[in-house]
Amino acid sequence: MPILRDLSQLPESARCGAVAIGNFDGVHRGHVRIVKQLQQRASEVGGPAIVFTFDPHPVRILRPNQCPPPLTWTVRKAQLLAEQGVDRIVAYPTDRQLLALSAEQFFQRIVCDTLAARAMVEGPNFYFGRHREGNIDMLRGLTGHAGLTLDVVQPYEW
Repeated sequence: MPILRDLSQLPESARCGAVAIGNFDGVHRGHVRIVKQLQQRASEVGGPAIVFTFDPHPVRILRPNQCPPPLTWTVRKAQLLAEQGVDRIVAYPTDRQLLALSAEQFFQRIVCDTLAARAMVEGPNFYFGRHREGNIDMLRGLTGHAGLTLDVVQPYEW
């Protein structure tokens, strides 16, 4: 599966589905649970199951001296996610412009305007926007106002 990197070239087949946003480093069992719920929601809304991730990890730009090495590189991450059934993978080229967006701006521009998402699936520790100002509670409000469903998948415990 090709990795989508340029949102201006986003095909129509990568819109109007269910979206999970995050780093998905390592694609561990918790991520697999998110992907399974993502697939279910995508089926319900009649669109693709999309994972939106970042390349490089935002910490690499914000605090390069504190950034741990990745568990998986982007190409391997995409392969692991595709093996779990994700339809589309966006590896957004992370830059300071993206990281300067407020949580509301990020939600509107990326989730609503560009991806035209109909559903979102996240873990309970999801943060987004400038200075990680957006959290699950804020996301509940934004998705509700925009008419999207939001599923919060609880952590995998073993």
